[in-house]
Amino acid sequence: MRSAACHRNRLETLLAWETGELDPKELTFHSQRTGVLDYGAHYAQKTQLDAHGNRILWGWIPERRPDSQLIAAGWAGCMALPRLLSLDREGDLQMRVAPAAESLRAWSTYAANLSTEERSLSLRSLEMKDLCEELRWSAALGPCSLTLEDSTGPWWSLNVTPAATGFTLRVNDKSIQLPSPRTAWHFHLFLDASVAEFFCNDLYVITSRIYRTPAGPLYVRTAGLDLKTLGDFETWQLRPDPLGPSEHVA
Repeated sequence: MRSAACHRNRLETLLAWETGELDPKELTFHSQRTGVLDYGAHYAQKTQLDAHGNRILWGWIPERRPDSQLIAAGWAGCMALPRLLSLDREGDLQMRVAPAAESLRAWSTYAANLSTEERSLSLRSLEMKDLCEELRWSAALGPCSLTLEDSTGPWWSLNVTPAATGFTLRVNDKSIQLPSPRTAWHFHLFLDASVAEFFCNDLYVITSRIYRTPAGPLYVRTAGLDLKTLGDFETWQLRPDPLGPSEHVA
């Protein structure tokens, strides 16, 4: 019986997953693959089966600010977006935001399937006027970067650079080492006030807390990225998540 388990790695403050075989007679789990559930702010994970038999992961996004700021804000923590779990052909855990989250989309703020010139013009003019946004894009395998910045500088940034045995992926001040993927890069980012949930190739997740209120709209900047290597780029304005912190931009 193929199975998966999640637990906190005692050697690091990271949430680990394991997949393998569960012996139904001995009730013994034989681990075969392991990895990290989230490289950022994600805690107290629980799973359940939905009405269609899909395994759904729920989690809590803790704070990364002093107690004095929590008291002043009047709230602390929020629910993470639910993740749909599955296994790839290698037995690694795949994580996608559950399709039900698409109901939060209010309207599309950028369309896919544009030419390189049209894409360049649209990216330069794209404005995100509040922190309630979904972005999804792809890029050819290799180094790439993307930054969301306001008038004072970067607010959220992604940099992928070659490493000795794959790539180094850096989101703001968090860096992780990745093996070379089989195909292109596929990225998915959700912004909700001080929360940024980032997914890479459905295998790696970094949840960030960013407490700096942007000075005006956020703009997409792609310095160092050849737009010819950029695949579809889509964004959606989101309705505030009733379980999230959108009403309390910190």
